[in-house]
Amino acid sequence: MARLACWLAFAVMLVYLLQDYLLGGNGDKQGDWLINIEQVAVRRGLLGSAFIFLSDALHLDLLLLVVLSQAALLLLFAGLLFRVIRALEQQPIFWLLLFCPAFVLLFWGNDPHGSLRKELFVYCAFALVLVGIVDRRPACFPLSIASFAVGLLAHEANILFLPAFLWLLFRVQREGLLSLAAFASGALLLSAVAVASAAFVLRHVHVADVGLVCAPLMARGLPASFCDRAITWVTRDLSYAIEATAASWSWESGSVAVIYLALTADAWWFSAHFAQRRRLMLMYVLTALPFLPLYYIALDWGRWTNFHISSWIFLVLAEQLLGRLQMTRPCNQTMLYLLVVGALPWAPAHMNYLSAPRAVLVILVVLLLRAAVRSLRHRHRRASDVPATAGVSSDTAR
Repeated sequence: MARLACWLAFAVMLVYLLQDYLLGGNGDKQGDWLINIEQVAVRRGLLGSAFIFLSDALHLDLLLLVVLSQAALLLLFAGLLFRVIRALEQQPIFWLLLFCPAFVLLFWGNDPHGSLRKELFVYCAFALVLVGIVDRRPACFPLSIASFAVGLLAHEANILFLPAFLWLLFRVQREGLLSLAAFASGALLLSAVAVASAAFVLRHVHVADVGLVCAPLMARGLPASFCDRAITWVTRDLSYAIEATAASWSWESGSVAVIYLALTADAWWFSAHFAQRRRLMLMYVLTALPFLPLYYIALDWGRWTNFHISSWIFLVLAEQLLGRLQMTRPCNQTMLYLLVVGALPWAPAHMNYLSAPRAVLVILVVLLLRAAVRSLRHRHRRASDVPATAGVSSDTAR
């Protein structure tokens, strides 16, 4: 069931990605990937210029190249996460994490418009480390570092994932899966890339004319309207973003606090089953801290929640796969199903605080309820078979 739900969510993302291409591109999902420095230096522009170079060198349509790259990365991430789910599917308590509506799997599946942003490089990096742990594949770790480095260069917000990722690599090194030299060199490389990326962003925060960023795209067949979304934001500085965020506050803004309370309650219930519950909740708090400033300076509050929850869940999954978590009490599966299904209507949208459940969540509810019924029937059947078996053994003994 877990694997089916995983592929369902990714299938929804791929369908919407195909729709983006057929409609001439999405100004946010593909537009952010095509911010470029062809005519003017600007933050987030390195990746876009790389795509323009490859498009010209390969004589391939620019939008098609970006969409194919996003699809390839998404399928890579799906395959990696699928491998992790296979390793954990016999432990139902981890469903609470994997099917958390703020975790990348359902967050993107439920709100495809907020999916496939540049943090995809970071999520692939986390997933590569997890698969390296599961399969004991050392090659996964340098690949994860490379993917994370690209994410740092692509978008400045990805720098905030660095503490969690370095902690993950440190845990892997402590378990002997990564040499100290490899860890140290990887940490130094990522830190240097993060500093360089931050310095570039601070020097080139915005441009005066969006046309300088848009012109290379229009010359390669994209319409001017493609530049009306993410690309337009490169003309706006930090003070504008803060004012726009403050102006967006309303009574609906309180839903962010409600969502966080619900997510925190789920995290506490999950952690309470393990001897390391204090460490898990400390990790929950610490992984939130780097992302808190984003709520003040940018509007995508659901996305920032996804950043925090996904970081924490990746770290928790790593602890389990490394064999560092010990359950101290059994999981009440009825309560587990209630928590998982009950959380789905509270799925955060990337920007509008709450998202109406889409088909992927409705189908997931059906699958979870079906699994719950099967589990309860199995338990009832096993309980009813015990007296009969005991009776046969007793008669035989006589």
